[in-house]
Amino acid sequence: EPRSIKDIDWTWLRGGLELGLYVFIGSLCQIKGLQETTAARAAFLNQLQTIFVPVITAMFGLEPFNKIVAMSSVIAITGVALLSQDKSPNAAATSVMGDVWELVSALFFSL
Repeated sequence: EPRSIKDIDWTWLRGGLELGLYVFIGSLCQIKGLQETTAARAAFLNQLQTIFVPVITAMFGLEPFNKIVAMSSVIAITGVALLSQDKSPNAAATSVMGDVWELVSALFFSL
C-alpha cells in the first residue's frame, strides 16, 4: 500500500488517457460525419469496426485472422447493411466527406 503520492504507480493513468483519447477523437469524427451524411450510412460505416478490430489485432500479431473470424465479420457486416438500408429521399445527397469522417471514427473506436 503506497504511503505517499510519490509511491503510487501511475502507469494505469497513461493507459486510461490513451484509451480516452481514442474514444474522444472517434466521437468527434462521428459527430462531424453525422453533420454531412445520413444516420443510416453513419451507422453502417461505424459498424465497420467489426472488421477493423480483427484486422488490427492480426496486423499486430495479437490474434490470428482465421476463417471463423472472417466469416463472422462478413455475417456481421451483412446484417448491419440489411438493417441500415436508407430509403429516405435525401439519401443520395450525402457527401463523401461525411462517409470519410465516419470511417475515421470507426478506426478510432477500433483502437
